[in-house]
Amino acid sequence: MSLMMGLVFVLGAPVTVTAISLLEMRRLRSRYGIRLGVHPAALPPLPPPRPAYSPGPQIPPQGHPYPYGAPTGNPYGAPSPNPYGGNRSGNPYGG
Repeated sequence: MSLMMGLVFVLGAPVTVTAISLLEMRRLRSRYGIRLGVHPAALPPLPPPRPAYSPGPQIPPQGHPYPYGAPTGNPYGAPSPNPYGGNRSGNPYGG
């Protein structure tokens, strides 16, 4: 085997992998804007988040509790009759 063929066999795979990775990096940068510049661990730390503004104790919203009018009917009284008719004796099993 000649020297040239030996170099092709030894360096063929690494050169091919490098070429394909460079093509893929170019595609990611041009289509999606993804770049591999600096590793995130090498960047300076981000500033801590600011605390949330708290004006004081939490109070419920002010205003009328029933903006569309007070509810009608007596919630503690007898139920209204069945509007669909049917059994009027109060026994749901018909008696």
